[in-house]
Amino acid sequence: MGLEIITSTRIGGVTEIKSGCFIAPWVSIGLMAGDVLGPTIGHGVFVGTGAKVLGPVTVGDGAVIAAHAMVIRDVPEGAKVAGIPAKPVGTT
Repeated sequence: MGLEIITSTRIGGVTEIKSGCFIAPWVSIGLMAGDVLGPTIGHGVFVGTGAKVLGPVTVGDGAVIAAHAMVIRDVPEGAKVAGIPAKPVGTT
């Protein structure tokens, strides 16, 4: 299973994205001020349109990040998160 990244997505810093992820348009993945490492995104994660995943956070396997969510804390495996800042709203 590969990685699908749609146009207009920005990925910066030292970031790890594992296989089977879907990253929608207008997503930003990278560093926050003062950070050296970026996010680690697990297998099979869905990142919705316009979402931001910032800083040295870990997004667990199979997680779903809603459109326009801002992830600045770790996301557990199988969690669904939404909002600014992103908070759990259910499980997959």
